[in-house]
Amino acid sequence: MLIRELLEINFMYGPTIPISTYINFLYIHHNFTIRTHKWMYIKSINRLFYKKEYSDLENLFFTF
Repeated sequence: MLIRELLEINFMYGPTIPISTYINFLYIHHNFTIRTHKWMYIKSINRLFYKKEYSDLENLFFTF
């Protein structure tokens, strides 16, 4: 969705916006999502390997 809007902006303004801006945006967005979700991966792996009992609040966080 967002990429299509960026491409529409690029078609409106011509070749003033280079392709590298899209690549940089995707790279930054990808790193941001990995950083924000890394703790969830770690906690779910810990739950798989150590079979620890978690509270209801922690199980609620695992669903997202």
